[in-house]
Amino acid sequence: MENLLGVPKLAAGTGEQEAEAIYGMLTRCKLVDKVQAMSFDTTSGNTGHLHGACTLLEKKMGRELLWLACCHHVMELILSKVFTVCCGPSSAPYIPILKQFKAVLAGIVHDDYQILDLKEGCEDLQQSTLQFLAQMLERDRQVRDDYQELIELTMVILGSPPEAIHWRSPGPVHHARWMAKLLYAMKIILFREQIDVFQLIKAKETMLKTLVQFGVLLYSKAWTKAPLTEAPSRRYGAL
Repeated sequence: MENLLGVPKLAAGTGEQEAEAIYGMLTRCKLVDKVQAMSFDTTSGNTGHLHGACTLLEKKMGRELLWLACCHHVMELILSKVFTVCCGPSSAPYIPILKQFKAVLAGIVHDDYQILDLKEGCEDLQQSTLQFLAQMLERDRQVRDDYQELIELTMVILGSPPEAIHWRSPGPVHHARWMAKLLYAMKIILFREQIDVFQLIKAKETMLKTLVQFGVLLYSKAWTKAPLTEAPSRRYGAL
């Protein structure tokens, strides 16, 4: 059973004010001694080792708590690092190659795509991913927007497209929309043969293929599975 204790209004979103508000609610509800864990996203305001809300809340309570960071926020950091390793760092507010591809998306022929060329030995990962994602769509788990697009593009690029593919209109390609890194990389690889619309140099193609291979064989399934309630320790919230 879940019970929302409150949604306090803060003058500023500092870790100190967040911790004070949470501690105040727990005190009023006489729950300070019963709290065992914290669920939170991974912003510095929550996780900072000096002034983060989690650290300060533990100090106020006089004991350590189990930290349950949101898996999606943790995985966001993983994808960001993999993108940097594969494609190099970018200090621009927009990712150049993704911005270039977005500009020509209107000329792309969606039915003319090429699946990913996988190396020998990837068959088990490929089949496991496809089976799981197909089940997610069949069970109508209300996946939508970027999440649904990730599932569908993964199935397409692995050679087993769903019955209906929702080719979505281009969205933002700045760093804040972190999933754009993988979604656009997958589209670039899918339509890499349409050189009359978008020309991709070999070095960039190799980098993006490495990123996409990580994404479709390892990341998509893990990301989609993260919030499932049947998985252990998958409870999400926000401080």
